[in-house]
Amino acid sequence: MSHLPYYYRFTLSDLQKLFTGQYLTPTQLSTFCHAMATHTNPTLNIFNAIAPLSSILDQAHASSIRYEQNNPRSILDGVPISIKSNIAMRDFNLTANSKILSNVVGYDALLVQKLKDAGAIIIGQTNMDEFGMGSLGNNCNTSNDAGTSTSNSNSTITDNSSRSGRSYTINPLPSLMEYRNEYKMETYANHVRRMEIPESITDMIVDLDDNDDDDNGSTMPHYSPGGSSSGSAASVSIGSSILSIGTDTGGSVRLPASWCGVVGLKPTYGAISRDGVVSYASSLDTVGILGASVECVASTLDIIRNDNASVGKTMESVRDSTACFLDPIPGWKDNASSSTSSSSRSSSSSPSTSDDNNDDLELSGITIGIPAAFSVETLCNPSLSAWDKSIQWLEDCGATIQIIDETIVTPNAVKMSLPAYYVLSSAEASSNLARYDGLRYGMSCGESMGDSSDASKGETMDTKMSMNTREEQYASARSHGFGKEVQRRILAGTAVLSSDRFHSHYEAATKARATILKQLNSAFNGDAGVDDEDNVNCNPSVNTNGVDLMLIPTQMSMPPDLNPAAEVALDSTAAFRNDIMTVPISLAGLPAISVPVMVEDGDGSNSDSCPYAVVGMQVFGPKLSEKLILRAAHTLRHLY
Repeated sequence: MSHLPYYYRFTLSDLQKLFTGQYLTPTQLSTFCHAMATHTNPTLNIFNAIAPLSSILDQAHASSIRYEQNNPRSILDGVPISIKSNIAMRDFNLTANSKILSNVVGYDALLVQKLKDAGAIIIGQTNMDEFGMGSLGNNCNTSNDAGTSTSNSNSTITDNSSRSGRSYTINPLPSLMEYRNEYKMETYANHVRRMEIPESITDMIVDLDDNDDDDNGSTMPHYSPGGSSSGSAASVSIGSSILSIGTDTGGSVRLPASWCGVVGLKPTYGAISRDGVVSYASSLDTVGILGASVECVASTLDIIRNDNASVGKTMESVRDSTACFLDPIPGWKDNASSSTSSSSRSSSSSPSTSDDNNDDLELSGITIGIPAAFSVETLCNPSLSAWDKSIQWLEDCGATIQIIDETIVTPNAVKMSLPAYYVLSSAEASSNLARYDGLRYGMSCGESMGDSSDASKGETMDTKMSMNTREEQYASARSHGFGKEVQRRILAGTAVLSSDRFHSHYEAATKARATILKQLNSAFNGDAGVDDEDNVNCNPSVNTNGVDLMLIPTQMSMPPDLNPAAEVALDSTAAFRNDIMTVPISLAGLPAISVPVMVEDGDGSNSDSCPYAVVGMQVFGPKLSEKLILRAAHTLRHLY
């Protein structure tokens, strides 16, 4: 069984048993998830837009009929899924959570079309940091005008400002930890059939709302869900969707998954088509998947991955030159029978869970490396405890644990990967976002811009006189349309691409990127140390046997409190530092998965700012090694 001990979350294996046994129908599940979304969204701000119930019921009814006829389209047939706001969907505005795209009507991205063809039901469009720029989920820049709709008028747009004027998503996990119970699959299915929101969730919403209504200001913590896929992780965590699709540029799927206690997969760069995904940093942007279990994300990856047929057919029309082929995923669990095979389908009215067997935990012959360079001084106690716990468990499962010496993957290369990431991503963002000028793309200077005097603050008369009419239009549209963080990164990117900084900043960042890629490949291939430009000498005495995978924590620290009433100053630099565990993998384009690990109170969880004890551990491997990282990550399910 794969769930945290405070309330139950369905996995795809559960749903297959429930649907095929007719103990639960897609119609009942979709109605329940829609109710969960609409009930919790005014407080938690998980969704920017929620699909109308009538549309969801039509799709769910068709799915229910297919199950009655024993002819589902796929394992995702009838499964409610949420989609990040920077992925195009025909029935929703494509906003990337930015005002500058507030009136752009979407179309179906290639991955969305694949999900629909598989029978998945899209519940809504999730909250996020604007254009994916942020690690805390608090860089939201959407309009607060409720009732905005697409030209198709096919979605109910929720007020993203919530009851209290917040725009950020609240992490539901810490609050839910206060309301623990021991739901089983059958118990939770009964809640769904009766359309009963679990008492734990209702209590959490009431407490948050009571604090917001307090005249003295809310003091209840609003812990960050992580960014930029904040709403995607929160929707899976609380159960308003079974799966969610996000994007990962430097950790934007893995960090939210870690902080919200769910599984988050970033596949090999290019393994999932970016057709229909709003660009931030094109050489880093990767579509990711969040779910309640490793099996959930693996099954979804097998459906939306690039295969020879889909890439070959759409290459010219999609112009996805970064696409790579990924082999089918089924068979990634050794000695584990498929939960979707007809022989395992139960016709009983009260199915039992059989995911607790240990016959798929064997990891003999797999070497997992522990890179010493990632053991930084500022790593929080829960992360250290979860790291030790995971290493011991993998070793007990038969894996060979090997410490990767600092002469192979160097601390300096890991350290330099963070500034290199922000230089490269800002430079690419500066180029990609140049198209949003209010003329070709994006809102025009006269659209929903409020008082124009706001944009003029800080402008001198000399500055205005030096601008022609078109430049004034550009400046007006971009200053109103982009949020502060996006503007900062555009300016930073423009600066590093300038002639006097290109060699000292941009070229240096590309060299740092090449170095971390070379060193990680050296660890996988078993090269004898690294002789790089940092004068790190080869050490022939170091064990140079290559490793199959590596294991590191996903997070440096526990999530901070975003509640303004708490009067806790957020350290933006510290938020950047938290990415040190994820950006080296992104720079190298490697596949990685974050899985939650429970840490007991005695392991130091209470010594950090956030009181709950769920920490993400990250398994990653060479390019196109998804099968292997999924297999290793699956064995960690008994730790959460």
